[in-house]
Amino acid sequence: MIRGLLLAAATATPSPSSSTPSGEGAKAGPIGLAVILLLCIACYFLFKSMSKHLRTVREKFPSGEHADASTSPLTGRPAPPAGDAPPANPAAQPPPGAA
Repeated sequence: MIRGLLLAAATATPSPSSSTPSGEGAKAGPIGLAVILLLCIACYFLFKSMSKHLRTVREKFPSGEHADASTSPLTGRPAPPAGDAPPANPAAQPPPGAA
């Protein structure tokens, strides 16, 4: 039964009807142009806004010359002392008593 349905679906060809446009009528037309233009305008304003936000972030982020070593550049909070920080990989350290 399933084979019969698949065979019928595979062999049936749609007949051309008068309701489907062909030639000039098949083009997108002015509605498609309007949608594309609106998307382009939206992208322009999104990129403009993103550039403005990146500019303000760049101004707030301390550069290498003026950065204070006592604060973390990402959070602005004081950085932990170097001696008190736990090791990144405890297995990589030599065991106590080893030279």
